[in-house]
Amino acid sequence: QEEKRITEAKLKEEEELADAQRLEAIQREKEAKEKKQEKERIAEAKRKEEEELAEAQRLETIQREREAEEQRQEEEKIAEANRKEEEERIAEAKRKEEEELAEAQRLETIQREREAEEQRQEEEKIAEANRKEEEERIAEAK
Repeated sequence: QEEKRITEAKLKEEEELADAQRLEAIQREKEAKEKKQEKERIAEAKRKEEEELAEAQRLETIQREREAEEQRQEEEKIAEANRKEEEERIAEAKRKEEEELAEAQRLETIQREREAEEQRQEEEKIAEANRKEEEERIAEAK
């Protein structure tokens, strides 16, 4: 009877030890699984963070390119406006110069006409004087 009790106690103790070892193994597996899942969550979070950073950098690059293009277009507009303004200034200066030349030519023409008229009148006076002188000589000769 005593031996049976001892054997049963031993068996029970061995079963309890096996249960404890089994529970310990299950606990270790559970902890290993949790550790693995935590590593995976950290790796996923890191990957997601890197993706978000890459996307932010991509968007920032697009924004800088857009701003550079806008600035280039603005500078092009300013250059075009300056070019047109310079063309208009040159055209205005040319028009004014042509007006001044035309006015100078008009005044020169008037001066030549005046001089021609004065010369004509002078020649007319001389011709009149010569005619009178000739008439007087003819009258004296008669």
